[in-house]
Amino acid sequence: MTGQATDKVVKPQVASLNISALEWFDKVCGNSYFSAIVTITFDDDDGHRFETYTVPFGYGSGNMYLQEAAQTLIDNGDPLNGTKGNRLRRYCEDEGRNITFTHSINSANKATVKAYGKVSE
Repeated sequence: MTGQATDKVVKPQVASLNISALEWFDKVCGNSYFSAIVTITFDDDDGHRFETYTVPFGYGSGNMYLQEAAQTLIDNGDPLNGTKGNRLRRYCEDEGRNITFTHSINSANKATVKAYGKVSE
Protein backbone atom coordinates (compact mmCIF):
# COMPACT_ATOMS: atom_id res chain seq x y z
CA MET A 1 0.00 0.00 0.00
CA THR A 2 1.26 3.42 -0.80
CA GLY A 3 0.62 6.69 0.96
CA GLN A 4 0.72 5.18 4.46
CA ALA A 5 2.95 6.75 7.09
CA THR A 6 5.41 4.41 8.73
CA ASP A 7 7.08 4.77 12.07
CA LYS A 8 10.80 4.63 11.46
CA VAL A 9 12.90 3.51 14.39
CA VAL A 10 15.88 5.84 14.76
CA LYS A 11 18.83 4.34 16.61
CA PRO A 12 20.79 6.71 18.82
CA GLN A 13 24.19 7.79 17.55
CA VAL A 14 27.15 6.02 19.13
CA ALA A 15 29.53 8.70 20.38
CA SER A 16 32.27 6.65 22.00
CA LEU A 17 33.50 3.20 22.91
CA ASN A 18 35.87 2.73 25.85
CA ILE A 19 37.49 -0.49 27.01
CA SER A 20 39.24 -0.39 30.36
CA ALA A 21 41.06 -3.56 31.39
CA LEU A 22 43.10 -4.81 34.30
CA GLU A 23 45.76 -7.49 33.99
CA TRP A 24 47.44 -9.77 36.51
CA PHE A 25 50.60 -11.70 35.73
CA ASP A 26 50.99 -15.00 37.57
CA LYS A 27 54.74 -15.08 38.19
CA VAL A 28 54.71 -18.71 39.35
CA CYS A 29 53.13 -20.14 36.18
CA GLY A 30 54.09 -17.33 33.81
CA ASN A 31 50.53 -16.64 32.61
CA SER A 32 48.58 -13.41 32.22
CA TYR A 33 44.92 -12.95 33.12
CA PHE A 34 42.62 -9.99 32.57
CA SER A 35 39.11 -8.63 32.96
CA ALA A 36 37.56 -5.52 31.44
CA ILE A 37 34.72 -3.05 31.43
CA VAL A 38 33.28 -1.93 28.09
CA THR A 39 31.36 1.36 28.02
CA ILE A 40 29.39 2.61 25.04
CA THR A 41 28.20 6.23 25.05
CA PHE A 42 25.15 7.04 22.93
CA ASP A 43 24.01 10.53 21.97
CA ASP A 44 20.25 10.79 21.70
CA ASP A 45 17.57 13.43 22.08
CA ASP A 46 17.88 13.35 25.86
CA GLY A 47 21.66 13.76 25.91
CA HIS A 48 24.16 11.03 26.71
CA ARG A 49 23.17 7.48 27.60
CA PHE A 50 25.65 4.82 28.68
CA GLU A 51 25.66 1.03 28.36
CA THR A 52 28.25 -0.96 30.28
CA TYR A 53 29.33 -4.57 29.79
CA THR A 54 31.87 -6.63 31.70
CA VAL A 55 34.45 -9.04 30.35
CA PRO A 56 35.00 -11.65 33.08
CA PHE A 57 38.35 -12.80 34.43
CA GLY A 58 40.08 -14.85 31.77
CA TYR A 59 43.40 -16.06 30.42
CA GLY A 60 45.25 -14.02 27.82
CA SER A 61 47.87 -11.38 27.17
CA GLY A 62 48.56 -8.57 24.74
CA ASN A 63 45.40 -7.38 22.98
CA MET A 64 43.35 -10.42 23.95
CA TYR A 65 41.21 -8.14 26.13
CA LEU A 66 40.12 -6.27 22.97
CA GLN A 67 39.12 -9.50 21.25
CA GLU A 68 37.15 -10.63 24.29
CA ALA A 69 35.50 -7.19 24.57
CA ALA A 70 34.31 -7.50 20.96
CA GLN A 71 32.98 -10.99 21.64
CA THR A 72 31.19 -9.75 24.76
CA LEU A 73 29.42 -7.10 22.67
CA ILE A 74 28.42 -9.68 20.08
CA ASP A 75 27.19 -12.05 22.81
CA ASN A 76 25.04 -9.22 24.20
CA GLY A 77 23.14 -8.53 20.99
CA ASP A 78 25.75 -6.41 19.20
CA PRO A 79 24.68 -3.01 20.63
CA LEU A 80 26.94 -1.25 18.13
CA ASN A 81 24.84 -2.81 15.37
CA GLY A 82 27.41 -4.28 13.05
CA THR A 83 30.54 -5.15 15.00
CA LYS A 84 32.43 -7.61 12.85
CA GLY A 85 34.90 -9.83 14.61
CA ASN A 86 37.36 -8.17 16.91
CA ARG A 87 38.33 -5.11 14.92
CA LEU A 88 36.71 -2.52 17.15
CA ARG A 89 39.00 0.34 16.11
CA ARG A 90 38.27 -0.26 12.42
CA TYR A 91 34.52 -0.45 13.13
CA CYS A 92 34.67 2.90 14.94
CA GLU A 93 36.60 4.60 12.13
CA ASP A 94 35.07 3.01 9.00
CA GLU A 95 32.20 4.33 6.92
CA GLY A 96 32.34 7.80 8.44
CA ARG A 97 31.18 6.60 11.86
CA ASN A 98 33.77 8.76 13.62
CA ILE A 99 33.20 7.02 16.97
CA THR A 100 35.82 7.88 19.59
CA PHE A 101 37.60 4.64 20.51
CA THR A 102 39.78 4.42 23.62
CA HIS A 103 41.27 1.46 25.43
CA SER A 104 43.73 0.85 28.21
CA ILE A 105 45.11 -1.98 30.30
CA ASN A 106 46.77 -1.62 33.69
CA SER A 107 48.39 -4.06 36.09
CA ALA A 108 46.67 -5.06 39.31
CA ASN A 109 46.66 -7.89 41.82
CA LYS A 110 44.67 -11.07 41.23
CA ALA A 111 41.77 -10.20 43.55
CA THR A 112 41.29 -6.79 41.97
CA VAL A 113 41.34 -8.20 38.43
CA LYS A 114 38.82 -10.90 39.36
CA ALA A 115 36.48 -8.38 41.02
CA TYR A 116 36.73 -5.93 38.11
CA GLY A 117 35.18 -8.38 35.67
CA LYS A 118 32.25 -9.47 37.85
CA VAL A 119 28.77 -8.55 36.78
CA SER A 120 27.11 -6.35 39.38
CA GLU A 121 23.59 -7.40 40.22
